[in-house]
Amino acid sequence: DLENDVRDDQEPDEKFRPLRLRRISMRDAFVKGSLCLNCDAPGHKPIDCPFKRKVCWNCHGDHAGAICDRKCRFCHKYHDFLIIDCIKKSSQRASIWKNSRPAKEQAQLDGQIATCRGTIKELLVELDPSATDITDVPGELKPALTEKACADQRVRQILFNLKMAGSLLDDDLFEILQALLRSPAGGGAPGALPAEGQLKDSGVQPPKNAAPPLPDSKFPWAEKIFLD
Repeated sequence: DLENDVRDDQEPDEKFRPLRLRRISMRDAFVKGSLCLNCDAPGHKPIDCPFKRKVCWNCHGDHAGAICDRKCRFCHKYHDFLIIDCIKKSSQRASIWKNSRPAKEQAQLDGQIATCRGTIKELLVELDPSATDITDVPGELKPALTEKACADQRVRQILFNLKMAGSLLDDDLFEILQALLRSPAGGGAPGALPAEGQLKDSGVQPPKNAAPPLPDSKFPWAEKIFLD
């Protein structure tokens, strides 16, 4: 596996060309237009490579890349096209995803989560200036932090928006959201769950009579076959 041969701490020269880039690094450098697989450098193009001797871009062996018999070190599969074409296809899929509507919606949700975390962090610092990580809040500070977060209008609005959007939350934010929905502060907010005993009658009554039985069939098992 070429992935195990990566040595990102070694420097290349004319005779020695170590594999230095992993999958993510190759893709990011290609997107930026500065990927050289001749020396595995993310800072320049192949035409600007300082080393004259050309090597296989896949395994850095002394043969052409088109006849390399090893798996592609980018996708870890065998294929009959060059590794640079494999990277190009992956980058195109990534670009299509980034420009898609679901990706933009997810980016907006991620931005709201980051804003919410920043606000909660400010509230945590007000309680204890030495505590800066909201994912590792001391047990004695959790009740006070939850109370302050539930009372903060910015946190309430963002969490309710995330709830209505069906966004998945980490445990720390989910606990605050659950406390907010149970608290009086969340009683009148959009999307809040009603407190116990406050459920309203919808006016829909359950049926009083049982549903009529199915008509008799000559073969009782026939309907089950069609249902399955």
